[in-house]
Amino acid sequence: MPQFRFDGVNANGAPVSGHREAASGEALQAILAAERIYATRIQAAGQAGAGTLNRGGRITLAAVEELFSELAFLVRNDVRIDAALRLVARAYPQGELGAALVRARDAIREGVRLAAALKGLQGVLDESYLAMLEAAEQSGNLPDMLEGIRLDLARKRAVREKVAQALIYPAVLVAVAVSSVLAILVWVVPRIVGLFPDPATVPWYTSALLHAADAVRSPLAGWAMLAMVGLGIWGASTLERRRQVFAFFARLPGLQTVLLNADRSAFFGAAAVSYTHLRAHETSL
Repeated sequence: MPQFRFDGVNANGAPVSGHREAASGEALQAILAAERIYATRIQAAGQAGAGTLNRGGRITLAAVEELFSELAFLVRNDVRIDAALRLVARAYPQGELGAALVRARDAIREGVRLAAALKGLQGVLDESYLAMLEAAEQSGNLPDMLEGIRLDLARKRAVREKVAQALIYPAVLVAVAVSSVLAILVWVVPRIVGLFPDPATVPWYTSALLHAADAVRSPLAGWAMLAMVGLGIWGASTLERRRQVFAFFARLPGLQTVLLNADRSAFFGAAAVSYTHLRAHETSL
């Protein structure tokens, strides 16, 4: 069984390190978590580098879900929230999420509350989650609320994955249909043009098809397709641009009802999480 070196903190917030045997880095992380040790780095013994716990730097729903799980574990074990953010930020040395965690840590050290410090994650966390964090800070129920938000984010991610899986089949059908039409316009239509002795006398719909084939094969169409691909890459490159793209599509009439229903579902889910944990805290007082 391979051996790994790990660094982390225990339930008292003290740094720990050592070597363990495990089937994989993920398996060792689970073993350490069961022992109430939060691992900040795991790497194979004798291997140089940053370790296997270095994650991607983009702010995604899965990353924020994992972030709240780690924060709940650390805060429940009496690690200060600014120290917890510093420890979690080590797993994201590059990218948007790591930078957002560092800014949140610095803001908390200046006296800002956690809810306000995490506003940099608003691309994933909406105002209802931030309001729940603020209420949990005031009521002293922060660890349970962090775990509750994680569970709600996990449910939201599961719903998104199911929707994405449901859209795979129609997306494949659309892609095949568009590819077939483009193939006909690019290769088939130009070969049958010679069958018409006088293209000016063909019906209007045949003439429209011939003009469409000419347009698709023109250099301008190729540049337009490249521009669309570049625009898509540009729009997905940063969190702020993704917000702008989402806001643009959210204004389309066909999506407004769907997004409104999704917002309502998210609101009632967040309200249920907030009520459950605040009620439990009130009962314990």
